Amino acid sequence: MQLIDNYSSCTQSEAKAAPRETCIGILNQPTFDMFSSAEKAQVCQVAVGSYNALKNAADATGSAKPDACATLQAHLFQSYSDHLQELSDTIITSLTEGLTEKLHKASADFEEQKKTTKVQMALKEANGDKII
Repeated sequence: MQLIDNYSSCTQSEAKAAPRETCIGILNQPTFDMFSSAEKAQVCQVAVGSYNALKNAADATGSAKPDACATLQAHLFQSYSDHLQELSDTIITSLTEGLTEKLHKASADFEEQKKTTKVQMALKEANGDKII
C-alpha cells in the first residue's frame, strides 16, 4: 500500500527534472526510518544511477523513456525490503545463537547436577540409608 501511496504522490515532471531530490524526499518519509542516513544516501545514489542508465539507454535507442517515479520507487522499496530482510535474518541468527548457548549451559548444568546426585545417592547407600 505504501508503494502505491508514494507513487501516486510522486510528480513525474519533478522526478525527471530532479531525481536525486525526489529520491531524498521519498526516503525521508517515516516508511524508511530503519535506514540510516548513510544507507539512504547510498540507496539514492544507486537508484538515481539506475534511472539515469535507463534514461540514457532509451535516448540512445530512441525508445520510450522510463517512468522516473516508478523506477526510483521500485528501487527504493526493493532496497528497503532487502534491508529489512537482512535485519530480520540478523535478529533470528542472534536469537538462535543466544538460545543455543543457553541450552548448552543448561545441558552442562544438568550433567553436573546428575553427577552430584549420583555421588549423593552412592554416599547414602554406603551409609545404609534407603534410596527411594
